[in-house]
Amino acid sequence: MVTVPGLIPGFSDAYVPYPRIFNYAATVTYVISPRTFIEGTYGIIENQLAGGNEGGILTDPSSNRLKSMPDFPELYPNAGVMNSQYYGYQVLQAQSSRAPFFSNGTLNLPPIFGWGSLIGGVCGLPPPACQRYPGWLNINRTQDVAVNLTHIQGRRSLKGGFYFNHSYKAQNTGAGGIPNLSFQGFVDFGNNSNNPLDSGFGYANADLGVFNQYLQASKFIEGDYLYKNVEFYLQDNWKVTNRLTLDYGMRFVHQQPQYDEFDQSSNFFPNQWQASAAQVLYTAGCTNGATVCSGSTRNALNPLTGQVLTVAGGSNLIGTPIPGVGNALDGIIQAGHGIANTNYIWPALVAAPRFGFAYDVTGHSDLVLRGGVGLFYDRPDGNTVFSTPGNPPSATEQNLLMGRWRTWGRD
Repeated sequence: MVTVPGLIPGFSDAYVPYPRIFNYAATVTYVISPRTFIEGTYGIIENQLAGGNEGGILTDPSSNRLKSMPDFPELYPNAGVMNSQYYGYQVLQAQSSRAPFFSNGTLNLPPIFGWGSLIGGVCGLPPPACQRYPGWLNINRTQDVAVNLTHIQGRRSLKGGFYFNHSYKAQNTGAGGIPNLSFQGFVDFGNNSNNPLDSGFGYANADLGVFNQYLQASKFIEGDYLYKNVEFYLQDNWKVTNRLTLDYGMRFVHQQPQYDEFDQSSNFFPNQWQASAAQVLYTAGCTNGATVCSGSTRNALNPLTGQVLTVAGGSNLIGTPIPGVGNALDGIIQAGHGIANTNYIWPALVAAPRFGFAYDVTGHSDLVLRGGVGLFYDRPDGNTVFSTPGNPPSATEQNLLMGRWRTWGRD
């Protein structure tokens, strides 16, 4: 375990529970005959990380909002409930005595606060400005097995082999602490001249309960990502003459997509989208009945009813969905619910031919030409899938603009 000093040592310190990387490998070779031998290799590498944001897992009791700010209103009070099968749950359960914000399977961290340009923006200040879940609390484990058989026959080296690769990675979405991806919620008390409730100073806004923006993800999401490669090959290395050598073969590849084992990802299918179920957005309208307007008279217009909203800050709703109209999941299908649990499909088996040569131009090995060509396969980069479990319907977000706690029946 490694302690990471915070901006206020002893108060905002964090720790990394498993600061180790291990890598083990072993190879065994067995000689079947003077011209035939078999070789087997196994290897594993694993790291467990806790970092980003405040540097690890927070240790101060104030990181538990139930103690430090129990009456603070949340858009999703149960957003911090963790799936007991998550890797992060297992880590925090084992480290619960040092993680005061984790109790009864729930992350009770406070919101992330923004204070505006006059104070320091987002996380420009020490806690309580930011007491965030680690940007990444994850595990990365890769295992490899390779078995190769070689037979020497005259000028030829005939080879065949098998390769297996398995990867496991567990990581929370919103890694890096981007406020609008946080289950903790992001509350911006910053000064904003467009906010009719603004006092002009972030601390005063907080005291009055006036927010410029409040958004929160509906739940904590961790993706547990898996993939495996199963491959085998046949190859011939042929010394055609003393000056020409050919190397050719075929590799067969089964390459599984990297996917979340909890089927939390989703995909959009244009052919499943229905115009009749589509959401409708607010457009711009004028409260004074004019065709063109600006300033306080320009507000959100419901194109279905022709009604122009007159609420404070209503212009911010222009371009946003009208509540209760249409289906927010129109065309979206969750992995494993009518589509593959891998969220997209990949060829089950592909052939990858390879060819190479070496030619000794002079016959004295002082000038050798080499060349080769082959077909290779790879899956999409992992960063293209690591955030997809946080998409609807697994999780959603709510974004409130320019309001006050009193709006929710609180002072």
